[in-house]
Formats: sequence, C-alpha cells, structure tokens
Amino acid sequence: MYTKRFYYPDFNPAWSLDNQIETQVLLQKCFYEKYDELDNEGKADVHTTLNKILQFINQGHDGKEIVRRIALTTALAIEENILNYYPCSGKMKILKDAFLSGATLPQDIKFLAVGESGSQACDEASFAFNHLVDCLSSTKEINGLTEALDACVTGYAIGPISDEDLPRDVFNWLLCEVIPAAVTKNEPAMIFSLSTPWPSP
Repeated sequence: MYTKRFYYPDFNPAWSLDNQIETQVLLQKCFYEKYDELDNEGKADVHTTLNKILQFINQGHDGKEIVRRIALTTALAIEENILNYYPCSGKMKILKDAFLSGATLPQDIKFLAVGESGSQACDEASFAFNHLVDCLSSTKEINGLTEALDACVTGYAIGPISDEDLPRDVFNWLLCEVIPAAVTKNEPAMIFSLSTPWPSP
C-alpha cells in the first residue's frame, strides 16, 4: 500500500525548475494552498487551479508540447483503470500513439454512454479519456486536460478507492512529478497507479 500524502510532504520537484522560476513559484504556491476537496479546509478550488496552471504553461515557450506531455502522462495514469473495465478495447493504445506520433484519431474513439455503467470508477475513467481526446484539438486542449486532471484528482478516474488522502496524493504527484517533467522535457519517474506500491517516504 502506498504511504498516503507523506511521499510529497513538501514542494520538491523531481526535476529542477531553476530555469523556470515563474513556473516553480506558481506550482509551489498551488502546492501549499488549502483546498476543500483535498484538505477539508481552505477556499481554493482544484479545477480552477489546474486550469490556471495549464493556461500559464500553454502561453509559454513550447507550451503546446508541454501540455501534450502532461496529457500523455495522464493517459498512462488512467490506463490501468480503463483496461480493467474495457480489457479488449484498443482505444487507449490508439490515444497514446496519437500523442506520441500525431496520428489522426478515428471519429468513434470516445466512449459512449458515460455515466451509465453503474461504476463511478468506470464512468470517471471514461470521462477523463474522452477529455484527453480533446487535448489533441488546438481549441479544446486546455479545457480537455483540465477536466481529465480534475477527474483524476477529485474523482476515481485513476481507480476506485475510498482512501480520503488519495486526492491530495494525486495532486501533489502532478505538481511535483508530472508538470516539472513535462516542462523540462523529461519523462516522469513515476506513473501514479493503485496497483504499484507507493514508495516509502
């Protein structure tokens, strides 16, 4: 079992942001903010914060490439959950290939009837997947990724679990691991997964 929020007790990016000071300052501020959905206190809103971070990144140098890197990592994080409910579906592989190669997606790539499966984890993973598809559109990428990340942080898109600390774990992982890796054009050292043991602090 992973060790709850203590793996990222402080803002310590996995990749140095010394050459990205404005990004570092923004992520650090968001890390220490208190959120009702994550901490049961505070007034900050997760969805608004994620959108603000992505808008800031998208406006910078190589912004669109960085946003796609974040989207690909998000796809990898929900992949286990998607395959759990759709083991024979090849949609996840098609989406990942599109992020990596720029391949055109088929029109029927999105999951239909989201919200009707009877499983919150299945519905939210499908919801996140569909919005990650939107990330390949130049006009929908920020809103699409915001929705997908929000479903991962505050919902069950990564997997069904009742642990109350999971949302903060995922949020900290995004700010300390995923976004710094994307900004510095590195691969994240860890993909958040419920089946992979969370490292000891």
